[in-house]
Amino acid sequence: MRDFLDGFVSFLGDRRLLVGYFVFCSFLMLWQHSMGWAWDFSVYSLNAEYLFHDGVYMEWKRPPLLSSILGVLQYVFSVRGAEYVFIVLNSVLFFFASLRFSESFDLDALYFYVFVMSPFVVFYSVLQGTELLFLSFVVLMVSDLDSPLSGFWLGLAFLSRYTAALYALLFIFQKDLWKMVKSGLLTGLTVLPWLVASYLFLGHPFASVADSYALDVVERGLVTPFKWSDVLLMTGFTLPFALNYFKEKSFVFSDFLMGAVSVLVTLRQFGTQVKVRRYLFDLSLPAAFFAAKGLNSFDNPKKLLYIVMALSVVGSSFLMVAASDLDSPGVYEDAASEVGECKSVSNKWPMLSYAGTPTGPLETQFNSTEDYIESGYKVVVFENNSYTVRGSGCIREAFDSTYLDRLGSVYGARVCGYLPVYNCGLEDSLRGVLK
Repeated sequence: MRDFLDGFVSFLGDRRLLVGYFVFCSFLMLWQHSMGWAWDFSVYSLNAEYLFHDGVYMEWKRPPLLSSILGVLQYVFSVRGAEYVFIVLNSVLFFFASLRFSESFDLDALYFYVFVMSPFVVFYSVLQGTELLFLSFVVLMVSDLDSPLSGFWLGLAFLSRYTAALYALLFIFQKDLWKMVKSGLLTGLTVLPWLVASYLFLGHPFASVADSYALDVVERGLVTPFKWSDVLLMTGFTLPFALNYFKEKSFVFSDFLMGAVSVLVTLRQFGTQVKVRRYLFDLSLPAAFFAAKGLNSFDNPKKLLYIVMALSVVGSSFLMVAASDLDSPGVYEDAASEVGECKSVSNKWPMLSYAGTPTGPLETQFNSTEDYIESGYKVVVFENNSYTVRGSGCIREAFDSTYLDRLGSVYGARVCGYLPVYNCGLEDSLRGVLK
């Protein structure tokens, strides 16, 4: 034990700046979370309560890993307390994943960590819940790409964000068919428990994936343009240093691997209808990789790094203060106090559910407001920091239907019709054979 403590103290002493910047970033994440409620993060907490503690709301389109972690933590801590503990654990996980990555690719860990944790990356890391968790597993996957263990990390990344499936293409860089097969099998085994759970709860192993794809891609009417400014913001201060490395024109295998990651992330963003800036979160990985290599080409790399670190500290702090995307809980708590445990629909359903009232989305494309009221729902509409409540009925049950369930009840939608690179023909043929 003494040897371990001595080694840990030595580790901290040798990496004071690195550990200091890690502590600073972690503190900002915790502070940000204390400033209000975030839409997606609230849903992951609600899912955790539903799956583990008889909660009031479940959104099946969400990948299960974050909710599972929070659900376990909720056995020991309060709902809100579990979120803070997760943020600390997630920050620690990414810190050690960064050390592992730096070791695998012979990078200076301080250089890499400072570049990858740029202001907008820190801002979005845990704002909505899964960005940093997802990136942690992607970093570990790439670090262990020469081993089938990369398949395990990919599986965990997929259970954090379904778009991680694209990273399976990187198995090509293993250049060994048997290793690729083992990696793929390990990914499948990691994901299998959730597919089984989806089948048992929802009647189809890919119901959660299809629900996510239907709501976030197929049925979304809004299309936003690709913004190169988002690329610049999510890659921080890396561009001049990366360009300095590219000038050398002497590339190695790892450079092509990181180039492939850059292409995957960029094409994924082009293919997404609503191009939210934080969807480029994982572009910070190859950007930091190239910048860390390019920094070494300058005459005084340490001095330049200190400048980048100072700018990152100022920039991250400014974003946390000036650009909050969080909701103040007061109005939702007031509404929940009035409505109680009566099942409701609302334009701010995750917030009202998080405040304690089982609430689903107010989907007027499926039902009119009057239809909801006649069915016994409360209709709660939030606007300008106030709310209105309509309806006198009171149904006491959790809200846990999928979007595809609601879509299917009106238009006859099926899970198999909302899966990427898939259609219902194969499924119907299989059912015919089984019958």
